[in-house]
Amino acid sequence: MPKTTSASYDLALVKRYLQDQNVASGMTKSVRFCVKRYARKFVIEEGLMYYIMQTKESAEKREKVKKRLVCIADDEKQRALRASHDSLAHPGINSTRVNVSDNYY
Repeated sequence: MPKTTSASYDLALVKRYLQDQNVASGMTKSVRFCVKRYARKFVIEEGLMYYIMQTKESAEKREKVKKRLVCIADDEKQRALRASHDSLAHPGINSTRVNVSDNYY
């Protein structure tokens, strides 16, 4: 199993819930509630989990929402960073950081 941080642990639970529509039975009722509620912000498409960015204004205008690919495992995060850096022809730190924050969660 890939190494994960405590912050990504919750994302792993959300991904499992979205895939199975079932929350692990060993959780407390409040944790199950939080996972289900947090999962509303995400979708699974073709096996990949995306964070849905929709502001109140974009919802009112029925604008298309922006999806950001969720990176849970450290190797996924490394690939996202490398892809963002390489796709922009090796820009500086700030441009890479902006590209990562725009496209990944």
